[in-house]
Amino acid sequence: RAAPVCETVPDAPARIGYHQPCHWGEDDPDLSFLRQAFPLIMKGTGLCCGMGGILKMSNPDLSADMARKCLEGFAPEIRHIITGCSGCVMQLSAAAGKGAQVRHWLDVTALADSSK
Repeated sequence: RAAPVCETVPDAPARIGYHQPCHWGEDDPDLSFLRQAFPLIMKGTGLCCGMGGILKMSNPDLSADMARKCLEGFAPEIRHIITGCSGCVMQLSAAAGKGAQVRHWLDVTALADSSK
C-alpha cells in the first residue's frame, strides 16, 4: 500500500507556521509530512504552549504567559499556525491576537492516494 500524500485544501493559507506539540519530542513525523504540502512552512521556537498536564487549571496565569511566549516564537508575518495537537490549538487560539489563526493541520490539508 502506498503512503498517503499531503496536499493543501483550496482555502489553505500560503504562508504558514507550525507548532510542534511537546509530546512529539525529538521525532516529529508531522513536520516532514506537512512539508509535502507546505514546502516553506516555518517552525516556531518549539516552546511549550502551556496547555499540558493540569497547568491550565492549576496556574492559568502562567499557562497564558507560556502561550504568549510560544506565539512570540513565530516570525511576525506568520498569521496562520497549524499543529497536530487539539490541546495546543485551543491554548494558542485563546492567546492569538486579532488576525492570527491557529488550526489543526487536518483543517488545511487533504490526504491523497499516491498510487493514483
